[in-house]
Amino acid sequence: ISGGVANCASGTCGSFQGDPDNRFRDVALTADDIPHIFNAAVLYDLPFGKGKRFLSSSRAANAILGGWKLTQNWNVQTGVPLPIFAPCNALSCRPNLIGDPRFSGSRSRAEQENQWFNPAAFEAPFGSDPAIINAADPSVYDEWWRFGNMGWRNAAARSPGYWNLDVSLSKEFHLTDARYFSFRWEIYNALNH
Repeated sequence: ISGGVANCASGTCGSFQGDPDNRFRDVALTADDIPHIFNAAVLYDLPFGKGKRFLSSSRAANAILGGWKLTQNWNVQTGVPLPIFAPCNALSCRPNLIGDPRFSGSRSRAEQENQWFNPAAFEAPFGSDPAIINAADPSVYDEWWRFGNMGWRNAAARSPGYWNLDVSLSKEFHLTDARYFSFRWEIYNALNH
């Protein structure tokens, strides 16, 4: 069904409409949607030893300090969309989106780590009326029979982004033109964040 939610159970696959009056309500971003990815690999020959700017005339300095290469691999990407759920009513566990899930203004790092999206931007599909929440039989209220207006995954509610730096330092020690061995020192997540 166009715009439906796929479901596979007992070896049988199909799809269904959560809200037959709004088939686009079930259209959403994929779970692995990452709109921005930046990867850069940087190789730098250290300026020491034969043919370089520093210590080029000393054979001992060239043997020890010459030929070293510093490699950096930068990875930066935005977060993936999060599925947000609310207390369920008779039809849906999807919330109503009533505000901006992103916080505005400056926040401390501890505040950012504790909550990276604004929970006040969401409410249950039946609203926030205490009479419905505390009712012995909430099905008597019209609001109990409403669908939440937010889709499965909203682009505004994403997990935190990711960035990482991997570094390596390497050198080839030539015994002859055809025979050499390589020394490589690697640090993954060099900035430990």
